Amino acid sequence: GRRVQSGLYRVRYRGDESTAEASGHQQRGAELRKLRNELEALHATDNPQAVDVAWPHLKHSDRFVRYAARVTLEHRPVGEWQARALAEQDPQASLTALLALVRQYPRTERGQEPDIDTPAPNFAEGVAEGDPERAKLRSAVLTALQQLNWQTLTTQQKIELLRVMGLTFLRLGPPTEGEREEILAAGKGLFPTPSYALNSELAEMLIYLQSPDAAKLVVGLLVESPTQEEQIDLAKSLRHLRVGWTLELRRQYFTWFARALGYRGGASFNTFLTRLRDEAVATLNDDEKVALGELLTQQPAGEVTAVSSTPRPFVKKWEMPELVAAIEGGLTGRDFARGRKMFGAANCFACHRFDNQGGSVGPDLTILSGRFSPRDILESIVEPSKQISDQYGSVQIITQDGKVVVGRIVNLAGDSYQVQTNMLDPGALVGVDRKQIEEMLPSKVSMMPAGLLDTLDREEILDLLAYLLSRGNPEHPMFRK
Repeated sequence: GRRVQSGLYRVRYRGDESTAEASGHQQRGAELRKLRNELEALHATDNPQAVDVAWPHLKHSDRFVRYAARVTLEHRPVGEWQARALAEQDPQASLTALLALVRQYPRTERGQEPDIDTPAPNFAEGVAEGDPERAKLRSAVLTALQQLNWQTLTTQQKIELLRVMGLTFLRLGPPTEGEREEILAAGKGLFPTPSYALNSELAEMLIYLQSPDAAKLVVGLLVESPTQEEQIDLAKSLRHLRVGWTLELRRQYFTWFARALGYRGGASFNTFLTRLRDEAVATLNDDEKVALGELLTQQPAGEVTAVSSTPRPFVKKWEMPELVAAIEGGLTGRDFARGRKMFGAANCFACHRFDNQGGSVGPDLTILSGRFSPRDILESIVEPSKQISDQYGSVQIITQDGKVVVGRIVNLAGDSYQVQTNMLDPGALVGVDRKQIEEMLPSKVSMMPAGLLDTLDREEILDLLAYLLSRGNPEHPMFRK
């Protein structure tokens, strides 16, 4: 379809290995699938023993088994297991059972689709008490959640706890002022965390509860976050916050919008961000609107990246021998949050995806730990041109009029090559007429720039390396103090 040369190949196998058709059934996970299927069979039967059968699996390590066990409870009359759910002591089983319990109650607003992202009740004016039975159950669920030891929960369990709490407010009504104050007091000092996903849930809950500290905490993380995904998530939640703002915090927030409108995105990206900003502007009073002025409608000068533009001072030109010596003792006691921050400071997020965030012009680095040693990873950063993958290699094109273009050919259309010359701006392509090409050679220089570590000190480099090897897991043994 692009009017360029193509080929059709037939591939045959020659060897001694069997070519018999392989079974499509995987043995790996067979026992787990069998258990899940047995639990799912209970969904379609009226088995009075279903609750007892499913209960031990509410804390199963496999989330799909837990899901099947939870749905088993939801198919039984809630009176059979409500008291048991509220009394459950195992953290994982408790979270799963409480989720099932809250899901038994329809949404509080019929005909609408409320979610935790909608504006919170105006707690300053008081919250009208709803159905007494729901209020009593809400109080019991919140008590059960607060009895769980936050410090001993895994990151995923903390996320689940916040989601169960959010669903509790949606299904059973918003908290009373006393409940709200108790939750905010218990949450003091928990935000931010090394986990992006947990920060997202915590920020959303703090803002729903209209915490007086939320503006300072969440805006502080917003301006420091290294990826546009994380920034947008936080900015989206902040638009509903009505308390705790200062004019300077408002200015930082709306300055972010002016910059973010220049980020890369799809066709509706700018419309989405503009709508978020409009909703945030709607929370301002007249004096704030006057003070912020043109900032409320400011547009970016051009496309920008989400990476912080704050310059870092030069530390030194790092060489492989000294970095190899630094990792000889292993990577222990490292800092996940600082490693992630350095991934952004070194501009890695601009080109690479890691843990489902970042750019896409370079390879996804999430699975580095399964393929490369720490030394290999350091070498690829310090000496990027030493080994260049065919998949990400570039070419040097010399035209008949002496023009030189270096980059990756990303499109062939008729007689035109489209060449990507700047990894930080992948949408800016240079067209080259094939008929005008004098010579085209593989480039010996990587599109990944050298010197990315030269603004980092030794400890920051080790934290970055640990982050790259962690697959995005803040609870990896490398981060234990």
